[in-house]
Amino acid sequence: MVGLANPRWSARRFDADASVTEAELVVELREVVRGLSVSNSILKRWRYANATHVLAGGFLELAERCWVAGDGFGSVAGENNGVERAVRSALSVAAAIQVT
Repeated sequence: MVGLANPRWSARRFDADASVTEAELVVELREVVRGLSVSNSILKRWRYANATHVLAGGFLELAERCWVAGDGFGSVAGENNGVERAVRSALSVAAAIQVT
């Protein structure tokens, strides 16, 4: 399971101690998913992960079988967050790999 915090929640806690923020996120998840048992968790932070200007297309191929993908590709319009763009970008790379 991956827990993603919204930008407001993240901004309020970005500079806080990572172990405290991680514990708070686990508590939030347990409130939403009753009975959730967490055996391991890892907190990841990205301060600049919300692309406001993106490149057209799903990915870039830099060299043969070397791709760049992520939330910096696609379209900002109609997509709520960079996670959607990142997933769509990764799926585009996966489709390209299957063709080659």
